[in-house]
Amino acid sequence: MSRTSWINAGALALAIAGSILATTPRSVAVEAPVAATPTEAGGGARRIASASTVADALLRELCPPGRIVAVTALSAEGRDAYRLEGVPTVRSLDDVEAIVGLRPDVVLAHNVADPGRVERLRRAGVRVEDLGALEGRASLGEDARVIGALCGAPDAGRRWAEAFERRMDAVAADVPADARRRGLYLTVYGDRFMGGTVGSSYHDVMSAGGVIDAAATSYHGWPTYDVEQLLELDPDVIISREGMRPTLCGHPVLRRLRACPSDVIELDPDLLDDPGPGMLEAAEAVRAAVYPGVSADGSTGSRSARPPRATP
Repeated sequence: MSRTSWINAGALALAIAGSILATTPRSVAVEAPVAATPTEAGGGARRIASASTVADALLRELCPPGRIVAVTALSAEGRDAYRLEGVPTVRSLDDVEAIVGLRPDVVLAHNVADPGRVERLRRAGVRVEDLGALEGRASLGEDARVIGALCGAPDAGRRWAEAFERRMDAVAADVPADARRRGLYLTVYGDRFMGGTVGSSYHDVMSAGGVIDAAATSYHGWPTYDVEQLLELDPDVIISREGMRPTLCGHPVLRRLRACPSDVIELDPDLLDDPGPGMLEAAEAVRAAVYPGVSADGSTGSRSARPPRATP
């Protein structure tokens, strides 16, 4: 399993690395938000450490490199590792000794579920900023504003958030409403069929890519489906990770789904599972894969024009 797949497996109720998981409402900062006084210390925090892969990505976008004293080991080992060469890493908030040794003004984390982990850092004199839950587009813009302020550039954080929203809205703007297909994010862990819908980055990626989320009216977050529920949803397309098509469409019952096998869209899990800025690239990949021949006037020249077949 890839690096980011492992993270999002946790977001779907499995183990989670560090503090990237987002399944609860956005929380209040562990201490008074640093972002409330962005001009302190001559313009924001001077030494910022991150224990969240999403915060890593936003720091790269918004913060002078000299202020970033640590990022997660997951990001430093990922596909953007070349952008983080030489930056120290932390494995988790439990690396108290390593974090203290970095002398950060603030440590960024997402959805710190265990207050004891924070308390250990606080006793050591380290300030932790809990950015709350990861909820796709709903939380990313606010995270950008907070991190921009922390980096001494609140206007940059606001502009980045606004530009990201515009770009997401533009991804499938050329796909007419009556040409849009019903889709479902679906993957398999052991004997469980796992999804991601409203309240998750998977929903935002599909929606921005022009796909109508078939689960959105009945489910929330990261549902676990049974076979009967999937047959009832019976989406036109399934968005999944690379290598999942044989598992899904080889199932003795699920092979009856209209999306099997040719409309199961497999994407790089490091891209598809990114709940941060990578959502934009993932949405573009969904748009390109699902509507390769749809033009702005609604004409088609691809499988996306094919009418749905009757449910078995």
